[in-house]
Formats: sequence, C-alpha cells, structure tokens
Amino acid sequence: MPNPAIEILSLGMSRAKQLCLSLGLFFLFFSSSYLQAQLIDITWEVDTAFYEATEPHPTTPGVLLFEDLYGYVTYDVYANFTNETDKLIAIYSDVQAFDVAPMFINAPCGCFNPGVGDVLLGGSQNSAFFGAFPEIEFDSYWTIGMNDAEQGLIANPAYSTTTMCSETIEDGSIFVLPDAANEAGTDLRTKIARVTTCGPFSISACFNVFVGGDNNNIQDYCIDADGDGDDPLEVPNPCANYLTSDAQIDVMQDIDCFGELAVVDVTVNGAAPITYELYNAIDQSLVSTQVDNVTFSEIPEGEYFVSIIDGNTCRDTSDTFTFTEPVELIAIWELLEDNICADSLTATVELEFSGGTGLLDIIAFSDENIGNGLSPNGDYQWLQLDCVNGNGEWQFQVEDENGCQVDTAITISCVEPLELVVETFDVTCYDYNDGSISGEMSGGTGELTLAGSPALNENISGVGSVSILLNNVQPADYLLVVTDENDCTISTNVSLIEPDSVTIAVAVTDLTCANECEGVVGIEAFGGTGDFAYSVTDSDAMEWELDALCAGSYLANATDVNGCVVQDTFIVGSPALITFDVAILDVTCFGEANGSICLENISGGTGGLMFEVNPTSDGFVEDSCFAVSAGTFVLSAMDESGCLVSSDPQLLIEPDAIQLILEPVEITCTSFDDGMLAVSGIGGT
Repeated sequence: MPNPAIEILSLGMSRAKQLCLSLGLFFLFFSSSYLQAQLIDITWEVDTAFYEATEPHPTTPGVLLFEDLYGYVTYDVYANFTNETDKLIAIYSDVQAFDVAPMFINAPCGCFNPGVGDVLLGGSQNSAFFGAFPEIEFDSYWTIGMNDAEQGLIANPAYSTTTMCSETIEDGSIFVLPDAANEAGTDLRTKIARVTTCGPFSISACFNVFVGGDNNNIQDYCIDADGDGDDPLEVPNPCANYLTSDAQIDVMQDIDCFGELAVVDVTVNGAAPITYELYNAIDQSLVSTQVDNVTFSEIPEGEYFVSIIDGNTCRDTSDTFTFTEPVELIAIWELLEDNICADSLTATVELEFSGGTGLLDIIAFSDENIGNGLSPNGDYQWLQLDCVNGNGEWQFQVEDENGCQVDTAITISCVEPLELVVETFDVTCYDYNDGSISGEMSGGTGELTLAGSPALNENISGVGSVSILLNNVQPADYLLVVTDENDCTISTNVSLIEPDSVTIAVAVTDLTCANECEGVVGIEAFGGTGDFAYSVTDSDAMEWELDALCAGSYLANATDVNGCVVQDTFIVGSPALITFDVAILDVTCFGEANGSICLENISGGTGGLMFEVNPTSDGFVEDSCFAVSAGTFVLSAMDESGCLVSSDPQLLIEPDAIQLILEPVEITCTSFDDGMLAVSGIGGT
C-alpha cells in the first residue's frame, strides 16, 4: 500500500561520502555530483494476509498449510524511483560517521522466519523449495531486488534471521557491486524487504543510488517521516480493524412484499480492490461475487452473510442477516352485475382477497373521487357504481401495512339515458285518419324499439339516434314506449285529436227571370276546425260567385283551416223562358197604317204576361197584337216578375207609291203632229 507520508532526505550537492563497513575491512568511496530525488520514496504493500488454515500441508502429514501463519500478514517494501535505469547499490546505516538513523525492521510481535530456507537476504532464497515448503516463500528478509549477488556487512554480531525484527544496525550495509546491480526497471521500483509479522512494524534505513546507473552521479536517501532524521516508516497492520468490528450491512431495500428482492450495502474500511462475496448462511453456498461494488441486489428470501477480501488480502465477514418474504397479497375483483338501465344503478363489484401484512386498506376510486376512495361494504362489495362524465373506469386497490399493493381497473357500462322526443300532428279532417307522430329516440343499449298502446300502424326500431315518423295515425290517446335490448324503457303519453264531423246547410234563391245569372246560394258549415271558406263550383269545376248563379246544378264547398272540404249539391231554379212567335201583316198600300204585328204562341214567364211594341208603344198592354204602319219594330213580353223578353227587330213593309212616268217625243217639224207622249207607271202592288 503506498505511503505518501514518507519524506525524502536530501544530503546536499557535490558531496563525497565514505562508507566504512565492517570495522574498516571493506571500503567504498563514492564521489558524486548529486541529482536530487531519484529515489523518491519508500512504500509498502500487503502480499498475503493469513487466516485460519483449512488446507493440508503438501509434504507434512497431519499439518495444515500455513497453520503457523494464522494472524500474520506478509508485506513487501519497495524503493521507488523516477528513472528506469536508476540502480540501488546499498541499504545501509552509519550513525557515527554520517549521523543518520539506524537501520532496522522493528516488529513488536516478531517476524516469521521458518527453519527451512531461513535467509537474511532475499537473494539467497531458493524458489525450488516453494513446492515442498510453501511457507518459506513468506520468510522475512532484506533484499536489493532479490539480486543473488547481494552481500551483507553488519557490525552488530547479534543481528541474525531470528533477531532481525528486534535488533538494530548502526554500522553496516546490504549491498551489491555496481556491475551486478539491478535497474529500477519499467515499474520504477526495487524491492528492499519482505516482512511477515502478526502486527504493525516500522522500518528505517538509508539507501545508496547510482542515478541513471552512473557511478559518478550518486544519491543518498534516508527514511525520514518528518525531516528530523530519526523517524522510521511506520507500517500498520491493515487487517487489525477487522478484529474489532465486522463488515456492516445496511439494508437498502427489505422484502416488504411478496415477489420483491432485497438490496444491501456493505460498509467496510479496507484497501481497494475489495472483493465482496455473498453467502447463504444455511448451507454456506456462494451466492454472488463482485469487486469494488458495495451493493448486492436482487436478494431473495433467506439467511445470508457477506465475506470480504480487500486489496491487502485482509478478510472480514458480516453478521448474518435474514430476509423473510411476506405471504403474497392476492386480490381478485369481479363485476357481479353491470349497469343495465340509466335510471337504475345496478353495477356491483365484489372483492376476494388473502395474504398481505397487517391491516389492509381497501378502496375504489373513479375520476370523481380520486384521493378519497370508496370503501366496500361489509361483504366487500361496491354497489350502485356510476359513471363520471361518461367515464365508467374504476380503479380498485388493496394495500397492506408494508405498502404492498394489488390493483386493477374495471370499466362499468355507462348507459346513456333513454330519450324520447315526439311531436304530434292531429287528424286534419273528420274520418281522415291522417294524424302523424314525428321525433327521435336515443340512448339505452343496443336496438331501440318504439311501440304504442293502442297499437300503432307500425313499430319503429334502430340503433343509436333513431328518427321517428308515423303517418296515417288514427285519432286516439296513445302511450308511447321505447324499449332497448336490456328491456329498459321510457314512455310518454300523446293524444291525436280528430275534428268534429262537418255538416253543411245550403239555402238557394232561384232565378227571377230565365236566362239571368242572379241566383243566390247561402252556405253554412258546422264542425271541423276553425273558420270555413265557402265556394260554389259547377260540373266543370268552374267557380261561381255565390250571388251570381245561373240556372243549373252546382256544388257547395265549405273548407276549414285544415283544408277539410265538405260539399253538397244544389240546383238554382229558373221560371220557364218567355217565348213567342211574331206574326206580321204588311201594309197594303203606300202610306196606309193598316199593317199589324202580333205575338203568337206565347208561353213561359211567371204569372200573366203583358206586351209592348216599340216604337210607337204606349207601354205594356194585355193585347198581343198591334196595328202599325210600315217600319221596324221590337216586340216585348213581360211577366209579373218583370222579366222581359224582346224579339229581334221586325220589319213591316208597304208597297211603293204608285208613280206615272211620262216620256214625251218631240215634234220633228213645225206643224208636224208627230209628237208623242208615252205614259208608264211604277209602284203599287
């Protein structure tokens, strides 16, 4: 383990030293121009920490391998350099000549020095014996890089392999000749000692270095922790703390719920890298191994302990720890009954459960009561569950005292309310049966069916929003019922009203005179709806004024506000047409007034008739013959009602006047009597 607390002893520039070893029997003189800090520090690391032996010794029956090393730790101590070519020549101390610290390894509980292969210098070890005597590999010794050319000159006669961890060298050295010295190499270090002891130890020495392998460039370095020249390097027992405390186990995640796995963290004060091993405490089987990871995850139910081996091969174990998995919390929810009709909440959910830890918190919640929760009744049922804003999803949850949860979601049916909106149109006319019902039905579940009582002329069905249109519906008081697939219903009462029957009365005023159109009819209707409009039509559907009717057959029409029409036929009567013939007797002689004009074959009219001739009439008279002169005359007959019939103009003629026509013939010669007078006549009859 590196020890950065070590400081470097600087001996000054361009200084010559004499190393007097072994009472002047051997002398080395070094002359140098010093380059500072080529050997930079002394560090240590653990090679092996020994624990209770379990394996048999390979060559000694009945003996366990390394049983004598139980509780010991083997350390390797190194001198560290800055150049690969630096050479460590000597490890020394000369307290009197150079006033430096003594050279020693001080281990209060002693060092391990086996009888077989016991050496003071590591270069003297024979690795061939390691197979038969493995323990000699952990012998304690000084060394200069395990160089087999190592030599030692030590003035203290009591210093030996058995006393090396308690005796001090104040005048002496371990060295190699320059030509045989090892370079620091690529790892920039040279091993200077191996110490196997059962506790802490300290080490002190000075070092002679050829910088870059140059024997004219020499560095002297002494171990000194604080610079006062007498502080050794103290090496603690890195495994000592494990003797007083076990590795600490912190439970980061317990097994609170069935199916969970535990998580633990291991806290230990050791050197990296640390190997952590999780063991089953019941059968001692290895469960998991990991390096520099203090967290063990996914640990199932069981009893465990953790063993650690740190970077110094120190070992420790934790106390056993146990995880117990609770009984599984099981919860099963069942929708016993769903909502069927919107106006009847029948949704029921029932819970069956077992297991868990302690008291259970059992709730259900929807969008409406998140955070509050709805507890079940004594039978662990939730009744009359409703939808919230069309959302029928309910969350159900069971939680025990450890926070273990089982939950589920159940969606109940959100049944849309049945809706029935209708408008009625009454029967327009009596006995027409033309009432109608229109509207819409919606909601519910599945197919909707509309029926009526009394029965409608047809039933209407459909899915979703269904339009209603019923025509030719008879008048009645109806109960309309909409039924969905779940037999949910909605109903309403409607009435279709029929107007009263219509009667019509016709009063006719006949014609006064034939061939006139002044007949009058009076029409009045009763029943129906609202006011009536009246009209008269003939057989050709021609409409007539009610007070300008001609003689003939007509249809009286009464129409109410619904367009219902009631009709009745009537006849406009007329007196017989006044007819007569005209008899004319012309004037016999020109200028006479002996002509006559008479009305003959007279018929028709009302009552007695009177007659008139125009012109020259003095009014109507009872006589139907008139004496007249020649001319044009109109004869008229008038009855008692004042009806008048006139003839076409009638012409009475008279003969032309008689005229004599004289045509004289002149006398041709005087005195002749050949003149003549021719007489002729015109006119007359």
